[in-house]
This record gives sequence, structure tokens and C-alpha cells, in this order.
Amino acid sequence: MKKKLIALPLLFSSLCMADPATYTDSWQYNSNVKIDFIYTYWNSVGFSHVKLDNGEFCYIKDNDKSLLSAALAMRAQQATGQVVCSLNPDKTVDGHGSRYMHRLKY
Repeated sequence: MKKKLIALPLLFSSLCMADPATYTDSWQYNSNVKIDFIYTYWNSVGFSHVKLDNGEFCYIKDNDKSLLSAALAMRAQQATGQVVCSLNPDKTVDGHGSRYMHRLKY
């Protein structure tokens, strides 16, 4: 009985894991991901960084209010979705490259 109880959570946890990023047509596709953290800055640097649960970082420009509010809603609901970012990182956060977030769907 104990073996069955241990195997069941392992099965469900493996089904809910984020997919690794794929690169197609100059975009980075992050499927089946959740948002781990959102880094916003009080001194208005012009963007907020988003850390995805597959380890990737993307950033949202402060003037893109609809995308920022969708990311905040996705984080608050712990929803799983698809995030599309640019191919090449052009900002840095925590020593990692961060790409411009183009689209978010959850």
C-alpha cells in the first residue's frame, strides 16, 4: 500500500513539470510553464523581469501594461501557460540573460 501511495504523487508531479524552451523562427517558446518570480524595481528602470519555472528569464517593458498585468494574474493564480520571448537575451538579471517577452497565454 505504501508503494502505491508514493508512486501516485511522483506520477502527478512528472506530468506537471515545465517543458524545456524550444527555439523556432527567431523566438523562444516556453510551453507548460508557471511563473516563479516577478522582479519589479522601485526606481523605475523601465522593465520587470519574470523567472519561469523552467529556469528561463524574460522581461516586460513597463509601458506594456496589459502584458504585465497578465503576468501578475498568471503568477497570482499559479496558472500554467505558454510564454514567447525573443531569441537573444539583451538584459541581465542575477547573472542570467533575460529576453524580451512578446506574448503570454494561459
